[in-house]
Amino acid sequence: MKTLEYGLIGEHLGHSFSPIIHSEIADYRYELCELVPEELEGFLKSAGFKGINVTIPYKKSVIPFLDELSDEAKRIGAVNTIVCKGGKLYGYNTDYFGLKCLAKRLGTGFEGKKVLLLGTGGASRAAFAVAEDLGAAVILKVSRNKKEGAVSYDEAYSIHSDADIIINTTPVGMFPDGDGCPIDISKFTKLSGVIDLIYNPLRTRLVLSAKKRGIPAEGGLYMLIAQAVRASCLFLGKEPTDDLNDAVYQKILRMKENIVLTGMPRSGKSTIGKILAEKLCCKLSDTDCLITEKEGRKITDIFAEDGESYFRKIETEVIGEVSQDTGKIISVGGGAILSEENEILLKRNGKVIFIDRPLDELLPTDDRPLANDAGKIEKLFEKRYPIYKAKSDIRIINNKSAENAAERIIDRMDGKIKILVMNGPNLNMLGIREPDIYGYVTYRKLCEKINSYCGERGVAVEIYQSNHEGDLVDKIQEAYGAFDGIVINPGGYTHTSVAIPDAIKAVSIPTVEVHISKVDEREDFRRINYIRPVCIDTVAGFGIEGYFKAIDLLVKELWR
Repeated sequence: MKTLEYGLIGEHLGHSFSPIIHSEIADYRYELCELVPEELEGFLKSAGFKGINVTIPYKKSVIPFLDELSDEAKRIGAVNTIVCKGGKLYGYNTDYFGLKCLAKRLGTGFEGKKVLLLGTGGASRAAFAVAEDLGAAVILKVSRNKKEGAVSYDEAYSIHSDADIIINTTPVGMFPDGDGCPIDISKFTKLSGVIDLIYNPLRTRLVLSAKKRGIPAEGGLYMLIAQAVRASCLFLGKEPTDDLNDAVYQKILRMKENIVLTGMPRSGKSTIGKILAEKLCCKLSDTDCLITEKEGRKITDIFAEDGESYFRKIETEVIGEVSQDTGKIISVGGGAILSEENEILLKRNGKVIFIDRPLDELLPTDDRPLANDAGKIEKLFEKRYPIYKAKSDIRIINNKSAENAAERIIDRMDGKIKILVMNGPNLNMLGIREPDIYGYVTYRKLCEKINSYCGERGVAVEIYQSNHEGDLVDKIQEAYGAFDGIVINPGGYTHTSVAIPDAIKAVSIPTVEVHISKVDEREDFRRINYIRPVCIDTVAGFGIEGYFKAIDLLVKELWR
């Protein structure tokens, strides 16, 4: 009889993330135990374990062998966690708690909303319980066979296109068949949130489709981790915390997520990729090299003999293959990310990094037919640059060394962000200047508070103040390639300076404007604002607390 202390039982467990997750949660050996149906009863009756998780197809089958069930397990009719205490077996459904944490992470709220649940299985019952407990007004299951009183997909489109939240509990879109998408969300006009319980790939086509439309969307990895944390705490008799969920999630995501390098030919992708692979001890896949291997000929020959359309077809096939893997570096050709299909394939398990190298440092290369002379490079740069910016998750300015760019990528992937907080004229007089408007906190104290706030959040910060417009412009220019974001209080230059917003536009660094007072409600001349149009957001009227709100907005933007 198979034995273990802690682990997971199921029928097919080859792609399970559970051992890695539990190794980050607690100090015990967590094993995978594949059982055929005939072995289940003997395994449970032996009670040779302390705590186990249960997955498909045994979440219902285990129930007759258990002594007690938690309220959630009874309500859902499924068990995914069993704890052996004093020879008795206690069954729980931690999927309920994991999904509840995921719904909270989505951030849109369920109260009073219409929720569509795709699928009618055990996961759907857990999702129904969570949506009900979170105050959803209408909860409908959607099924192709209209099981359990569910509505059809046609009815979902025609009658329930006003749904607020969609939760996919089906396996459509799951590895290895990651091309599937269970529903067309473009037909829903009020969607405020999408959840897909699938965690492999990290982002399904459903999730990516929602994000493309600006709809908050989450895949199932956070739920998987939150339910594992809950299960582990049940094993050990402890209480779970959101902080533990978040910490383990970030570690697992960092471990599993691909780093995808895109950018112009000769921007440094291949060199940076090699440095990253060496530093992170992971595999590098260069899609141009893989295409050459696959075709047995050079890229110039492919273009000459079969044309660009054939090359792009092969490129998509290669990207489709390499992007199924996780935890690797992928360097793609300069035109790869222009394809919407390639973008989806790369983002399902990866974060896309735009290697932004200045045009005058991009030299012609004979092995790239579209970039083999200076004129072609310039035209390509003008065409592609805005597309690279729009489609990338992170932009790294490669204006120093490849080593520096690689280090900055690692920092960003590890959640380390570097921001510049800038203050314009008279901000150095805080605490003295018009305290009825600006308060009594001195500038020195403000800087201390900003440093402390950023330090607690792992954000590297530099604070700068000047009473001179040219100095502020110089500092913004120096931020190019050195900082990920800017928080700026331009002071009086808000209403007079054209040079400062021009500098912000020139460096194209995400910037949040902040003002201590409600600047728009003061003198008429203060209603003229040259800075706001070039910023991603503005915070005004919250006193010095506005700086903290601005920092939070900036960090959220950098990790959107």
